[in-house]
Amino acid sequence: MDPGGGRAIFVRMSLRRRRWRRRAGPGLLLLVAALTLPAACSRAPYRHGLDPDLVAQGPAGVLHEAAVRAGRVEAMRVTGTLQVRLNGGSLSGNIVLRYAAPDSFRFDVTAFMGTTIAQAVLTDGRARIWVPSERTVLEGEIDPEAMFEVNGFPLHPSMVHEWVLGPALARDWARLLDGVDRFDVGNNRIIIGVQRSDGHRMLFILGEDLVFRSAAFLDPLGQVLWQSRYSGWRRQRGALLPGNIEVSYPGAGLEVLFEVTRRDLTPEASPDDFLLPVPPDARRRPIRQRRPGGKGAR
Repeated sequence: MDPGGGRAIFVRMSLRRRRWRRRAGPGLLLLVAALTLPAACSRAPYRHGLDPDLVAQGPAGVLHEAAVRAGRVEAMRVTGTLQVRLNGGSLSGNIVLRYAAPDSFRFDVTAFMGTTIAQAVLTDGRARIWVPSERTVLEGEIDPEAMFEVNGFPLHPSMVHEWVLGPALARDWARLLDGVDRFDVGNNRIIIGVQRSDGHRMLFILGEDLVFRSAAFLDPLGQVLWQSRYSGWRRQRGALLPGNIEVSYPGAGLEVLFEVTRRDLTPEASPDDFLLPVPPDARRRPIRQRRPGGKGAR
């Protein structure tokens, strides 16, 4: 793959149904890819103030405790509704998500009438996205250390884990602690800031219950590239996951809202679930990434 990553194709997306499928499908699917696999069952029981001894341990103690309370997920199958808002207009559909630890994901996005808009599989360090209306497949290796763009939307492999599982379960916090430069406790919330080596920043906001409320990714100038918000937290089979996720790209006027309608944490998984065959005459386009050390790379 080209070390420079090349220039991603930036498209002007229309909200008309046909043009949305034709031009925005690939970018929005990866954005959604990361949006999901959350929610159902009993409410989280943690509704108390912070333990002073825990706060004294700093961000390492707080993040470790948040991860412990979040539990663990080995596999999931989730169905839900999806709403995409772009510059004042909106479009709705359905999504089915499959996940198998540690890093296999599948996403099937359909219109309410059942027409497939897009499908994607991320597994074994590779991604494949199929857009039937274009008869186009995007595919390539996904370097976990590199950022990439699809239709002008900056993405990072860790975003998929974070949006799907929530930050507590998704992040390698031990690895990020060296970059922590902000730890504020007060006003019923905790703010943790992480400075990355490429100049980008990450901000995480947790409640007193150590449940994540939002996360944001900022460019070196402090502009928000994307922000995710989590609500409707539920505990199921020991795992605490959000039932509603909202991801926004302020600069593009784009918001994606996902609401879980059903979740199964004990699905009968098969390796075939993460295969995505496409017609032999499909047009193929590479997914290009910006490697570490390059502009925007991690």
